[in-house]
Amino acid sequence: MKKKINKYDIALIIAIIIINILLLFYGSRNVSKVDDNIALVYSKNELVGKYILSENYENEFTINSGVGHNTIKIKDKKIWIEEASCPDQICTYQGKISSDGEIIVCLPNQLLIKIEGNSNDGIDFIAP
Repeated sequence: MKKKINKYDIALIIAIIIINILLLFYGSRNVSKVDDNIALVYSKNELVGKYILSENYENEFTINSGVGHNTIKIKDKKIWIEEASCPDQICTYQGKISSDGEIIVCLPNQLLIKIEGNSNDGIDFIAP
């Protein structure tokens, strides 16, 4: 007995192909739009702010933890501690961070800055 492909089988195959193409196009379009990382600022183990690190966003603010203060600056998709009241100043020497997973810690003032989000380091989102 021969099995024949009828018009409904062809319509089903075409519908599946169209849906896959649309999903691939829509998914890749959304991934390419998300290129800004988010800086999470914690003081005394509590989240005090979320800041999007984008090209046109600049900000400078001070976090007072009760123990001390830190002046934080955001510019050109980077965040860093500009000035701190801690005695060792290690947090100011940690420099500017902008990539996913990087952190700045100020232990005396109980401050943590952590970067989360999309990392634009040349890794594809589709693996073979």
